[in-house]
Amino acid sequence: MRCAGAFCNVCRVPWHDKITCKEYQQLPSHLKSGDDIAFLNLAKERLMRKCPKCHWLVDKTPDSCNQVVCRCKCVFCFGCGNEYKSSKPTAMNVHGEQGCTCTLFCKSANYDSVNDIAKK
Repeated sequence: MRCAGAFCNVCRVPWHDKITCKEYQQLPSHLKSGDDIAFLNLAKERLMRKCPKCHWLVDKTPDSCNQVVCRCKCVFCFGCGNEYKSSKPTAMNVHGEQGCTCTLFCKSANYDSVNDIAKK
């Protein structure tokens, strides 16, 4: 009987799909399981953003504006991740005063690696 499991000879762990050995080794120890790596890859592909307050990963629909509200009630810009200064509507933005200069519908910045998402 042959083993059909994938294994990384460099890291000496089960295969870490879609990330390099260097990226894997830089991950915090609590994010090195196969499920964590799969989720980090999904978050990278979908450009999920971390809430600046609670660090929960937040997703949005591609055609919606960049003003998002996290489950912790923090209001922030999905484009860059900066928290709104105020949620009181202004003449420039019905959502309030942004803590950045992004437009409401600008593209989100890409991640260089899954470590960008894993960092706090």
